[in-house]
Amino acid sequence: MLEIKRIKGGKGSRKFFIEIEGGEFFVCQNGFLQEGHTGLKQFGEKWQRAIMKQEGINELTDEHQKVLDAAIGYFLENGNDGNIIRVLSKKSGVLLKRIFEIFPSGPSKGACKMAGLPNP
Repeated sequence: MLEIKRIKGGKGSRKFFIEIEGGEFFVCQNGFLQEGHTGLKQFGEKWQRAIMKQEGINELTDEHQKVLDAAIGYFLENGNDGNIIRVLSKKSGVLLKRIFEIFPSGPSKGACKMAGLPNP
């Protein structure tokens, strides 16, 4: 499991971070990437591999990628409006039941976190 570390004297949204393969990713207390400079701009393969491992996902399938792409697309169009979970199935074409199967911790904790999005 990824260890969320607290920054001593950290203010505002930059109070927590996770170290992954030599990089620091600023996160909220629940381990989601923060918005802005430290959010989607830091997203990359290191982050995705770490979340896959945490989720127990051995291989990224086409279904995974469709859900991740839908989550990122919706976020870029609408921001963090809280509706992302409701539209993931429709936007991705993957049944909601299947999303819960391929992301063991669910669409919010698994898919949105792996996509590099802030906590919905």
